[in-house]
Amino acid sequence: GLPEVPASEQMDIDANGVAFTLSTGPVRVALGGQVRDDGFDQIPIQGLPSTDRSRTVDALFAEARLPLVGPNPKGSIPSVPILELDLAGRYEHYSDFGSSTNPSVGLAFRPVRAVKFRSTWSSSFAAPQLWELYGGQDSELLNSPDPLNGYAKSAALVLVGSNPSLQAEKSTQWTAGVDLMPEDLGGTSVELTYYDIHYNDRI
Repeated sequence: GLPEVPASEQMDIDANGVAFTLSTGPVRVALGGQVRDDGFDQIPIQGLPSTDRSRTVDALFAEARLPLVGPNPKGSIPSVPILELDLAGRYEHYSDFGSSTNPSVGLAFRPVRAVKFRSTWSSSFAAPQLWELYGGQDSELLNSPDPLNGYAKSAALVLVGSNPSLQAEKSTQWTAGVDLMPEDLGGTSVELTYYDIHYNDRI
């Protein structure tokens, strides 16, 4: 194949801190943005044409953590029980794949100091990398298992490499978990998490 030269330039700006304080505790907020320029070049060799592709991605994001239960906002040690809601969102615009808005919601409940229950739901959007779209293709003759012949090996011409028809990958994720933090174990903790992820057009 051709020598590949990927490149990327990125600029980020963000701010975070306590926006205001409720009777249940401080509300923390984060805001930010990002601009990214991606490039992909293939250097021509042996008379083959070069490939020069680029994209720009603009993004904005925001997140807020709200204490729903927590009656000791000024104390050095938070009181229990504690219930926190986390809300977040990210907007992205791709110069070649359009726009996407993805929210995230999280909930954490700590009935006692040694136990915390947590759950999250979110969606995501991921455009294929430029090299996955335009990195070139190659073919190979392989002996592969043939499902039409009892999975005996048969000669097959396999096309490998990039795919310019790839679509953006979209997914939704749901998690649930529990953290155990017994005080008599000297800081040792145990975390258990269940993941449920559904993809569309997975790359």
